[in-house]
Amino acid sequence: MENGRLVFNKAIRNLNNTSGVLHITSSRNHTAPELFQLLDWIVENALGSYGIIYVLDDESEYSNEFRVIKINKGNYTFHNDPFLSPIYPEVEYEL
Repeated sequence: MENGRLVFNKAIRNLNNTSGVLHITSSRNHTAPELFQLLDWIVENALGSYGIIYVLDDESEYSNEFRVIKINKGNYTFHNDPFLSPIYPEVEYEL
């Protein structure tokens, strides 16, 4: 696992000033600790990084809405989503 982590760290560092884009997609319907470990690493090691992540966690108090994680200036913060929330009725039909 440690060797894989070193390869990952090197790959992420190579994004800086070369391709400049890190794109991650997951279809989980609840959050995972690995997401926040990655975010912690990004804000500590890639201070100029910025972006947004949409999270839907059906096991949280926000089960009917997306949460937006904003990354900028070496930090990440949570925000309400004004576009796709609430899930019912904005995105899906109630059964």
